[in-house]
Amino acid sequence: LFASSGIMIAGAQGGLFSRAECEERWSVHHPMPFISHASDGNDLYIGSYYDGIFKFSLENPDDPPVSVGTFTADGLLHTGDLLVAGNDGYGIFKSMNGGVTWDFANTGLPLDSIFNPWTGDWEYLTHVYCLATSGQHVFCGTGDGVFRTSMDVQSWEAVNIGIPALEISALFAAGESLYAVIDNMLFKSTDEGANWTQIYASESDISCVVTMNDTSYISTKGDGILYSADETVWSTLNNGLPTLNVNQVVPFNGQLYCGTEGEGVFIHDDGQWVEDNPGLIISDTWSLTVCNGQVFANDYSGVYRLETNGQWTDITPAVDYELFAMVITMDDRVFLSVEYDAPYDAPFILYTDDSG
Repeated sequence: LFASSGIMIAGAQGGLFSRAECEERWSVHHPMPFISHASDGNDLYIGSYYDGIFKFSLENPDDPPVSVGTFTADGLLHTGDLLVAGNDGYGIFKSMNGGVTWDFANTGLPLDSIFNPWTGDWEYLTHVYCLATSGQHVFCGTGDGVFRTSMDVQSWEAVNIGIPALEISALFAAGESLYAVIDNMLFKSTDEGANWTQIYASESDISCVVTMNDTSYISTKGDGILYSADETVWSTLNNGLPTLNVNQVVPFNGQLYCGTEGEGVFIHDDGQWVEDNPGLIISDTWSLTVCNGQVFANDYSGVYRLETNGQWTDITPAVDYELFAMVITMDDRVFLSVEYDAPYDAPFILYTDDSG
């Protein structure tokens, strides 16, 4: 959930949605869910889960998107004439022509060596999980802390004074401040990353940080939303929320919006959160299939079978996984594709002959 060019953009399993302030309903433009985004005027770049990077026109959002990259962008940003993408494995890509061509820009970033038993070779990976700009620098979050470069993205330097050199799950810029998240810990820098101070530790992982009207807001994956005027004392802001699993909190035209996991979008009005979902397709379901008269479905963390009484039974296999991608049927078998990335990229397929 984010604001761009005066409209709200929402990404859900149902696809890409937008809504202007004067509109009463969300409009769906494409069935593509996405994990990252960057704006350049009326051009919106999104990083999809599996299909690479695409460019949408915010002036004509129903036009087909244009493919501008075939790799996964875990982070995206646009600054000046430069489009920058971060990838968990290949590091930083940059483009000077809107994604027509890309170059690596990993000088100074850490390398991890992993033995791949499938090939018998050692692989050298650069893990980049997030990107942000603040002041005159571009920042990236890696598995070894925060790194900084100039706006032309030539070479990187570590900037981890006051912050552990661990995996950075998110970076957020707000005014002259830069925030970094390590799981449930929130760090802040006011000097473009030269020094960091931990300002909060949540009970659950932190998903987003924003500021509005001299107040800071945090969304979390299990404790809802918190706010603070001085970033010392934090209070909850959860009245009206049906879930405390919140992905994003966004200021828009003087009001506060949040995007939740599985419950859609809410707007904060008169001291409570109010559902704001007309036209929004909310679903955690990734795929459906039918085998021998039974319906099977999956989301990213489970597989389910629909019983004759209308209830769903959890038939998730007991395997290590990153996510469950899709269920399909062939003959009398149900197949499940599984993404597994640790310690090396090793996806696999399972099947069942007995309905799970």
